[in-house]
Amino acid sequence: MVIDNPEIRDGYETGIVVRAKLPNGKIDSVDIAFLDKDSLLKWLRSRGGQNEFAEEVVLVLLGHLDELEAR
Repeated sequence: MVIDNPEIRDGYETGIVVRAKLPNGKIDSVDIAFLDKDSLLKWLRSRGGQNEFAEEVVLVLLGHLDELEAR
């Protein structure tokens, strides 16, 4: 999983932490609010399922509205 620019998501925090690649290439634990859209969807689906409505709700809640409209 990859994070996007942390400044974009400043102020968002869910308390749900995953391992992801930082912009400097290192792997670290980060809040899911910092995942880019593709990584967030991959993580949501990794537990065996796909629910488009639930995915869209999570995307909106975590500030991916612009990317959702391009979907």
